[in-house]
This record gives sequence, C-alpha cells and structure tokens, in this order.
Amino acid sequence: MKIKKYFLVLLILISVLFLSLFISRNPPSQSKYSVAPINDELKYAAPIFNNRRTLITATYRVRTEEDRYFPVLRFQDGTTVKFNTQDRAIDLNNKDQLLFAKKREGERLPSHWYVGEPDGSTRELRFPVPKDISIKAFNDREEFLASDLNGGFVIFSSTGERLFEATPTHRGKSFRPLQLTNSRLVLGKVIGFTFFLPAIFDCGDSDFRVYGNPFCWRHAMMFSNGINDRGEMVGSAEYWSTYQVLTHNHRPVIPFLFDGKGFFSLDEVMVGEGWSKWYGSIENSEWVIHRALDINDEGVILAEAEKKDGSYEGYVFLVPNTE
Repeated sequence: MKIKKYFLVLLILISVLFLSLFISRNPPSQSKYSVAPINDELKYAAPIFNNRRTLITATYRVRTEEDRYFPVLRFQDGTTVKFNTQDRAIDLNNKDQLLFAKKREGERLPSHWYVGEPDGSTRELRFPVPKDISIKAFNDREEFLASDLNGGFVIFSSTGERLFEATPTHRGKSFRPLQLTNSRLVLGKVIGFTFFLPAIFDCGDSDFRVYGNPFCWRHAMMFSNGINDRGEMVGSAEYWSTYQVLTHNHRPVIPFLFDGKGFFSLDEVMVGEGWSKWYGSIENSEWVIHRALDINDEGVILAEAEKKDGSYEGYVFLVPNTE
C-alpha cells in the first residue's frame, strides 16, 4: 500500500514538472499571427511603421552618376505621399509625421533635422540642435531622442527644453539610443568587442536592462529593431562570422520577439508552437520570416519574409490573431 502511495506521489510530481516545462516553453499570449503581404511596386521600405500601419518607403530614380532617393509615406489603403527631398527619413510617429536627417556636403554625420507632415510639406525644428547632439527619433508629443556624442542620451521637448538625460553603461560600454516611445521607453544597444546586445531604458523609474543572448549562440549578435509602448521588442539574432554559419547547423539569422518576459523565435511563435533555442523556423509553416523590423502598440510586426514555394518575397505585416 505504501509503495502505491509513493508511486502515486511520484507520478503527480513528474506530471507537475512536465506541465511546468511545457508552459515555460509556450510562446507569449499572442502566439499566433496571420501574415499580410504588403503588395506594391516600391522597391524599398525603411524598417519603421506606426499604429496606423503607415510605412516609410521610397522610390529610386536611377541616373548615370548616382541613384536619386525620394522618401515616400505609404498609408494602409495603399495611397502614397512623396517628399521632394533626398534626405533620409529616420523615424515616423503615430500622427504620420516623419523625422528627416540631413548631412551637408563633406559631413560624416547628420547635422540638421526637420519634420515632414502627412501632406508632403516640411518644417524646421523649433529649437537649435547643439553641436554635440545627434537626434535619433521622436514620438507623438514631438519629444526628440538624441544621443550625446560625449556619451548618454537626452530627450528634448518640441521647444528644446531638456526633459530627461542619462548616461547608462554596461560592462564599461555606453548605451546607444535608437527609438523613443510615448511612454518614454528608450530602445537602444550596447556594443562591445565580443557582444552586441539590446537594451531598454525606462525614463519613468530609470530602470536600465540589458538583455543577453537567449539562443545559446556564443558569438551571436542581438540586433534590437523596434519597441512599442508595452515594452514588446523585436529584432534579430545573427552570427557575426561566416565560419560559425558554415560550421553550425543553425540559420544565420533568427528573428525574435521579446514580450516583456522572454524571447521567442518569430517563425515558431507565428504558428503557435513552443520555440526551440536552436532553430528559427518550423517546417509546417508556409512562411519563412527573415527579419523582424518593427512592432506597433497593437502588437502588429513589420517583417521581411518569403513563402516557401517562392510565390512571394518582401515585406509583410504579422497580425496577432484574436481568437
């Protein structure tokens, strides 16, 4: 009788352990996605979009000496607005406003920034940008995120007031800012000789978090590409040497989703299965996701993808299923 009781207790413990392992390997709550291809003839898309699913795209007019780049806003209904400038559009907010960066002749880095409106017009910033500052992004309130060339970052108001500044570091390396949300989450990266890691700085409580590589690749680089107001982040883990690609049975790139608690391979999240730390694709999915470029506040992801049958290759929206 005692043996049966011990056996029953042991069986219950094994079942609980198995269940906990299964749950821990499950993708985040929004685990299944529908793929919506972005079908148009534009040859280029910047890795930025917004809650309205407006994209920054562009057209190229090829000339004998150089390519001519013209930024274009592509709205969800497929209509477009072209800007008569060759300056690079570096950010887009939820009001369909663009942030442009201009490099003057002979300059290595941009030294002039201005805003583009949804009707195709442009306007100057309302404050002079200090020489040791490089603007990287802005949000719906027209708060401007800038990197301080001496280290750290600054958030400016639309009138030039310094709203927040910090100089976070990791292992002696400085934090390089990339994006700013309306909730003042700053997405960035920390670069070292042997690491390239995503990081998030919360200006609300000055919480600074640097995320290590969860895919068990010793020499993989983690590229953070986009973040939303909920702190969900997308990017890609990539090998940094051809030797490692050739000598390991792994994809050279794994697109990932960070849901605030853990990292998941997007290919596997898309089909609603538990993710493997070694592979970024699932055989029973008809799509292969190459890179995750941005994520909006609805959880929709802008990605580069292709169908396995070769019928489509380009940009797609990964839309969370609500069922």
